[in-house]
Amino acid sequence: MVFNATTWSSNGRGNFNVAGVSWVGDYRANTQYFTLDYNGDGQEDLFEIWQNQNSSNATTWSSNGQGYFDVAGVSWVGAYRENTQYFTLDYNGDGREDLVEIWQDQGSFNATTWSSNGQGNFDVAGVSWVGAYRDNTQYFIMDQNGDGQDDIIEIWQDQGSFNATTWSSNGRGNFDVAGVSWIGGYQENTQYFTLDYNGDGREDLVEIWQDQGSFNATTWSSNGRGNFDVAGVSWIGGYQENTQYFTLDYNGDGREDLVEIWQGQGSFNATTWSSNGQGNFDVAGVSWVGAYRDNTQYFIMDQNGDGQDDIIEIWQNQNSFNATTWLSNGRGDFIDAGISWVGDYRANTQYFTMDHNGDGQEDLVEIWQTPESSFEIDINFTDNNLTQAQQDIFLQAANRWSEIIIGDLPDVYVEDIGLIDDIVIDASVVNIDGEDGILGSAAPTLLREDSLLPYRGRMQFDLADIANLEAKGQLDDVVIHEMGHVLGVGTLWDNFGLLDTSDGGNPRYTGASATAEYNAIFGLSETSIPVEAEGGSGTALGHWRESVFDNELMTGFLNPGTNPLSRITAASLEDFGYVVNVNAADFYTPTGGLQDTSNSLIV
Repeated sequence: MVFNATTWSSNGRGNFNVAGVSWVGDYRANTQYFTLDYNGDGQEDLFEIWQNQNSSNATTWSSNGQGYFDVAGVSWVGAYRENTQYFTLDYNGDGREDLVEIWQDQGSFNATTWSSNGQGNFDVAGVSWVGAYRDNTQYFIMDQNGDGQDDIIEIWQDQGSFNATTWSSNGRGNFDVAGVSWIGGYQENTQYFTLDYNGDGREDLVEIWQDQGSFNATTWSSNGRGNFDVAGVSWIGGYQENTQYFTLDYNGDGREDLVEIWQGQGSFNATTWSSNGQGNFDVAGVSWVGAYRDNTQYFIMDQNGDGQDDIIEIWQNQNSFNATTWLSNGRGDFIDAGISWVGDYRANTQYFTMDHNGDGQEDLVEIWQTPESSFEIDINFTDNNLTQAQQDIFLQAANRWSEIIIGDLPDVYVEDIGLIDDIVIDASVVNIDGEDGILGSAAPTLLREDSLLPYRGRMQFDLADIANLEAKGQLDDVVIHEMGHVLGVGTLWDNFGLLDTSDGGNPRYTGASATAEYNAIFGLSETSIPVEAEGGSGTALGHWRESVFDNELMTGFLNPGTNPLSRITAASLEDFGYVVNVNAADFYTPTGGLQDTSNSLIV
């Protein structure tokens, strides 16, 4: 199993479009993801913290600004300890976000600062004692004195009181106590938030607490020297179960406000509580922000880069996740600006807000898990014509198809090999037709008696082309393409009665699963999919039609650039009887119009 990240880029008008899908780590229990700008380039990145035996490690996934994340470094970030917390912060004000690890040692809490080197790795910069151990202690990150160096705030309970200890960053990796403040009497379910209520650059605390049938907010103003003083107490709504509060700047005045999301009968509503800059919050507007649905999530972001924070509602509709953008009008209300599909439903999917390309418009990133595959593809290299690097490409292609096909098939015994689970492919390099002609060929050679699914196949590649394909970075696509034929794409369509050639020059594929994906991607309501009618016996009737699909992986032509393995191809395997994870397919969108194949190679 693996983790993947889909970047949903804001168009600035209320919608989100897919910008890229990246592999962001193998599955490990208790893996955590964060967003941060580790190198200060204005493009937010992903940060993965994972456990390796008795260690915690951090992988930095750097945004390329186009929707993809590439590994930039792997760092050891502490011994594994239960209940350790990690936070992102800029402890020294250099514009590169760092990491702080809060961990328990017997009767103490300690903070280890892991400093970003700007290249993807984190080095220890200091270890500080940050308070005696107490149950239910909470830590927050804020810049309490406006010096650009983030500090740590420890909120802890002492009998009937809440207290805040300020641990001020010295800019070199350590935190020193700057003050201890009483910040309210103890009440159950009290919540604390950080915000700058008056726009002075010093972050403050707001305490939200329940008094019988009401919610109230006490503003605790930072004096810039480590202490917090009460600045005001406001009534901020009648009590309703499951009410959520968020901080935001709804009007772009630099003073952070509150928004209250609450449920009224079958609806979600948002009440905006505007900061008056003196410690109190006044109602500025009430908006309907969506029909009630279980598991709806709300996020705060500036979707259009106007400096006014907006509300994003992520909700499930059957097998899909959708995002509704509620844009702030700057006067306290939120207006429906658009609804976007933001991924298929998967359990344990997480969404984060970030600006992946530094354009000032915040985007969404979706972290999701690919189901574990039980489908095994073994490669039998039958000659010595492939280098180790080329053999590795074959093995990577096998892994790629095992992400698509995830269901196990019955084992089959073959005398010259033994027990096959699930398919063995004989791979060789031979002379076919010289340079830049036919690149390779492939087909299943032995089929199971009951399901007709293959358990053995062959792949042959042209000796005149393979080195050149590798040098151009195209060998990966060619190998994945040919392996698709071994699994049945194009080669078993007729066997399963899925190829309709009754209309002469307009052959069609009739499998229901693939056709449903084809209609969804192309916005059609067809009953079949166009199949290639040209190109000779090795191309016609065994590929998707190039004039329609262009750069899709399983057309008969290898195009320059990317050749995505689409949901259509993945779903076609489901039509044969494989158990398939369609969500593991690449993002693919039709280009439209007739395509020029003069620069394409036949596969």
